[in-house]
Amino acid sequence: MKQRIGLIGNNSIEFINILLDIWNQGNCAVIIDFRIPFLKAFELLKIANVTKCYIQLGYPHESDKTLDIIEYLCKTPKVMSAPKWLYDKFHNKYSNEEAVVLYSSGTTGNSKGVILSHYAINTNADAIYKYMDISYPESFAIIKSLCHVSTLVGELLVCLKYHINFILFSSQMMFREIISNIQKFQINTICINPTLMWFLYKYNVQKEDLLSLKTIYTSGAILSQELHMNIKQRYPDKYILNVYGLTEAGPRVTAQTKVSNNIAGSVGKPIDGVEVKIINRNGQNVAANEPGIIIVKTKTKYSGYVVNEGISYNTQDVWIDTKDIGYLTTENELFILGRADNMININSHNVYPETIEEVIMSCGRVQECLICKADDEESLICYYTTDNERELDDSSLLDIKCVCNMVLAPYEIPKKFILKKNLEKTYSGKLIRNYGGIL
Repeated sequence: MKQRIGLIGNNSIEFINILLDIWNQGNCAVIIDFRIPFLKAFELLKIANVTKCYIQLGYPHESDKTLDIIEYLCKTPKVMSAPKWLYDKFHNKYSNEEAVVLYSSGTTGNSKGVILSHYAINTNADAIYKYMDISYPESFAIIKSLCHVSTLVGELLVCLKYHINFILFSSQMMFREIISNIQKFQINTICINPTLMWFLYKYNVQKEDLLSLKTIYTSGAILSQELHMNIKQRYPDKYILNVYGLTEAGPRVTAQTKVSNNIAGSVGKPIDGVEVKIINRNGQNVAANEPGIIIVKTKTKYSGYVVNEGISYNTQDVWIDTKDIGYLTTENELFILGRADNMININSHNVYPETIEEVIMSCGRVQECLICKADDEESLICYYTTDNERELDDSSLLDIKCVCNMVLAPYEIPKKFILKKNLEKTYSGKLIRNYGGIL
């Protein structure tokens, strides 16, 4: 009888080895982020009806509650090269049987167990490989957590399927360690999130420290047009490419490619087997360059959600509602404006906080920021952090407001700027967008 097996860990060869064992035995892996607190993780394991769970040593848990199902993985070194036997252990599968249950980390704090089949993840990996244009002896660094579907399918699966040499970094590695190891191991391709891209620009990493690097992909959040252009200007010999997807799509939806005439700020065009449309709230198609709700049709869509004690429900909808707001150009380039749930109404105007945050952070003095509606319900507040935890001076604030005046509408410009020590995030690094998330 097929089982659901839990897997909680940081990036390690042993983690991958166990995952492949689960698949080879015809079972489904329920993957949970190493950073999720034990009680929450235990609840998710119970809901998924897990019969056994592998846990990385060092993960804080209460063993008496799960002693009968726990087996331990070893502690993780910071950098690991993939051994040849790992590639040999991987077998292509295109069945409709469950492969993984992955928990999304929503900005509201709610998690959904998304079920993906072997067919979905392998077919999506094939489409990703087609546009990546990478092959032996080039090397790929896996930096982000394997608990995230983008890393699991878009990086690990692609490397295993097509025998691409990969170096596995600990997902808890510091930025400076990442940079030093890129050159040490002669890495050619990486995929990072916009936060790491921001560090790359902010700390002015020298070109000689990235000589081996040819391609930088970014995913997980919106990469601003300005940061995209600044990075490209600083490293003109590198490909700087955006990709976009969601767990329910298997995961990749669109991508910029090396051969496309990429537009800074876009997330590229739909990959093979994917169709993207923009609709209004009435479900009607909108014109090119007009914002609306992004919906996706793909043969790699999810099988359903885990809802209670291992029971899942399947969706019959052909199109997936991404809950993202964006627009398509006449050339079919997709631009993301933000989450539909995050949209703020100011004096009958729709405001996308992510767009405003991009503009403010592009000024270079703000490390992170969060746009919220003010108590008067008619204006905006910007909560922000700086690398030195010091308040913006009058000159810096004036510069930011001048930039805002140039590119934003009057109702989009924050009336107040408030310094915070920290801004609360989900386990995948996304800002939690509620007033309780502001520390």
